[in-house]
Amino acid sequence: MPLSKMQIQPGIFKDDTVYSQEGKYVDANKIRFLKGRAEKLGGWAKLDTDTIASGVVRTLLPFRGQVANNKRYIGIGTHSHLYLYDDGAGSYIDITPGSSYSAGAQHTTVSSGVFTFAGIWTMDTFGEDLLCVNKIGGKLYKLDLSAYQGDATTNAAAVTAASGSSIPSSANGVIVNQQSRQVILYGAHDGTNDAPMRVAFSDLETDNDFTATLDNFAGAVELQGGNLLLGAVRTKGNILLFSDTTVFSMTFVGQPDVYAFQTLAENAGLVGPNAVVEHNGTAYWMGDDGFYAYRGQVQSIPCTVERHVFDNLTKQQKMKCFAALNVKFNEVWWFYPTGSNDASWYL
Repeated sequence: MPLSKMQIQPGIFKDDTVYSQEGKYVDANKIRFLKGRAEKLGGWAKLDTDTIASGVVRTLLPFRGQVANNKRYIGIGTHSHLYLYDDGAGSYIDITPGSSYSAGAQHTTVSSGVFTFAGIWTMDTFGEDLLCVNKIGGKLYKLDLSAYQGDATTNAAAVTAASGSSIPSSANGVIVNQQSRQVILYGAHDGTNDAPMRVAFSDLETDNDFTATLDNFAGAVELQGGNLLLGAVRTKGNILLFSDTTVFSMTFVGQPDVYAFQTLAENAGLVGPNAVVEHNGTAYWMGDDGFYAYRGQVQSIPCTVERHVFDNLTKQQKMKCFAALNVKFNEVWWFYPTGSNDASWYL
């Protein structure tokens, strides 16, 4: 009997029966497809021999010092603590805020119909300083990097309002418009009540003045479309904001409106605060029931394991889903919880 070459289609196909997937891979682990062929991912190398002392890591933000030095840092948020990896010191420094700090929960729980969400940090840089919100309904904190360089015992601290101004007392997350140097808080408290769909933005060049006046650029807008704002990401020319159901664009237009908001897509919201990444002008995110991309318009990403992922996703812990970017191979990875309380599966 003559030998024949097997032609196996690249990719993993799990959304149909095994017997219907002739000539296809139906399962895999730690492989990628390169030039149409499967290859091993390779190994991992430990960043440091130290360990994180408290909490489960939920968020990482690499950044560099600018004024104080050009060293590499990583902001590390666990559900309960905030750490800084200092490349110069070669260790993890506990910079958890002291006063007015309330740690997040390890897992999302429901009691009498009320959700307590897992503590998940959002982070961005304002100049060389690290800005953070520690959970849904958390506070805005800042690590002053110059102060830390002068005194390594310096912790992050709640941002206090400038004289005669105000800061929302709570928010769901933070992102910085790096062009106009404005801090944007989404899910920002309105001064009287929680406002999970409210977006507040600071005046130019400041992180502590959110009070709108006739001659500044601070302000706030209440969006419609969803139950709460969960995440944000910068793209070319604007910022994308995500509720649990809807995607919005936020574009700086100057006075008098400061920002123009547009609803880009409904039923394409974000599954969790860190489930979105941007690469070369395109945003990629995981929603409640599919994967999406924005490159001028919102598009659904075809996925041959989509039903498998969402059928197995632990819905109550879905906010722990997170995205990661592997620039070398032009890959976006998503990690998600299934059968346990933490993200243990990936695609």
